[in-house]
Amino acid sequence: MTEAFILKSCLKYPGRIVHNDELEDRLSLNHGIIERLTGIKHRYYVNDTESLHSIATDASADVITSSGIDPSEIDLIIFYTEVPPSYREDSLLRRRFYELSPHMQYSLTQRSIGVHCECFNMAGSCVVFISALQIAASLIR
Repeated sequence: MTEAFILKSCLKYPGRIVHNDELEDRLSLNHGIIERLTGIKHRYYVNDTESLHSIATDASADVITSSGIDPSEIDLIIFYTEVPPSYREDSLLRRRFYELSPHMQYSLTQRSIGVHCECFNMAGSCVVFISALQIAASLIR
């Protein structure tokens, strides 16, 4: 029986780090309250030059090129996100609900990565990662 395993993974964060003091100032909260209540020190926001699409493409390209596998031997790409695609309009971040997978295939082709396979997104909560692994393993077997 063919085994399924994770050869490589990648995690990418948006480029803008937002510290608690920025939010606390904006919300007129006492400094330090967010960390005391949540343990969170900062979070990541997309900057003006990024999108979910660009971050996902960067992560996919990094994994593929650093894996040591010939990209033409990849039969399927499954990626995961729990954030819907968004765009900026009038300095506001707006959500746009569309399937990201065809855009990923196109972007990887444009970057000359050499991948010519199916690609799909498993969106949802962090538990979806396990579902993606189960789907990949069942397709291999």
